[in-house]
Amino acid sequence: MKLIKKVVGIDISKDSFTVCFGTLNCELKQKISKPFKFDNNVKGFKKLLSTMCKVDYFADSQSESSLPTTAVWFVMQATGVYYENLAYFLSEANHSLSVVIPNKIKNFAKTLENKSKTDNLDAATITSFGLEKQLNAWKAPYKIMKQLKELSRERLSLIKMINQVKNKMHAKNHSHKPGKETLKRLNKHLSLLKSQLKDINLEIKNLYNLIKNYIRRLRK
Repeated sequence: MKLIKKVVGIDISKDSFTVCFGTLNCELKQKISKPFKFDNNVKGFKKLLSTMCKVDYFADSQSESSLPTTAVWFVMQATGVYYENLAYFLSEANHSLSVVIPNKIKNFAKTLENKSKTDNLDAATITSFGLEKQLNAWKAPYKIMKQLKELSRERLSLIKMINQVKNKMHAKNHSHKPGKETLKRLNKHLSLLKSQLKDINLEIKNLYNLIKNYIRRLRK
């Protein structure tokens, strides 16, 4: 029977990712494969693509070719930064890709009968989500936007560390006979963090200026 949609649902973590292959036919019936596990590296990415071509029912029944003719969507969650390498790999190879925020998958999972949570079930849930929902294509962000995102994350992390060191210093200063060497090290650490924050703020400012200048040139 003619397939109208094919989805590769991916549940990804730091070292590996679990995949289920799913199809939707013209009678809106879903078929989801057993889970497959791959390493989260280029070798694993290539193995995913080769495995996809070997899943029998991923080929259209009306096609004489063993390769899929219906467009395939890869669907994954935006899990920290662990999804990024695979997302860029698929995007650069011109595959259709949708990166979904975790809350959407979580809310969708609540509508299903199986409430358990494992990597295998998560991959199947993501696959089912991709088959049922309209998907938005993911596009790799501009290099400068990626830099801003990374710098912003680093800035927030530094501010958190600065506050932690300040709290430690406050506690030490109000303790009985605080160690002078301990306070000296905390001061040194605080100075280093503040210096790094200053550098990051400057980098962010320079990137913003580049963006502003680019926008001005476009408007001329």
